[in-house]
Amino acid sequence: MNIPPCNRESIYCENCNSHFTNLRIGLTDIVTTKHFEKDLRDAAERENLINQILECNSENFHELHKFEFSVKGNNIFRAKKDGMHILYSISDNEILFLRAIRNYGEYKRFLTNVKSLF
Repeated sequence: MNIPPCNRESIYCENCNSHFTNLRIGLTDIVTTKHFEKDLRDAAERENLINQILECNSENFHELHKFEFSVKGNNIFRAKKDGMHILYSISDNEILFLRAIRNYGEYKRFLTNVKSLF
């Protein structure tokens, strides 16, 4: 999957701050975890969601590129769309889509356990 350019002419996110922008410039690879693929089984929906996130198009998001925290050089971000929390990590030249969680309680549990992933 290719990384689309940041579409600044569209309605772009309020949280597209310098932190995310600086990290985004170096991205060359997109990786999805098995959990993310299981959370979003439809490949077309998954690819569309990833493209919307990478294009910084916040038209359909409540929050986009919200920085959560950093763990061992991995910067964890969140996008929120229709009650679904999409978690992704940026490290080195790769963006790793971790989960797409619809249940808020499960989302909070995941955040407390994410340090064990890295």
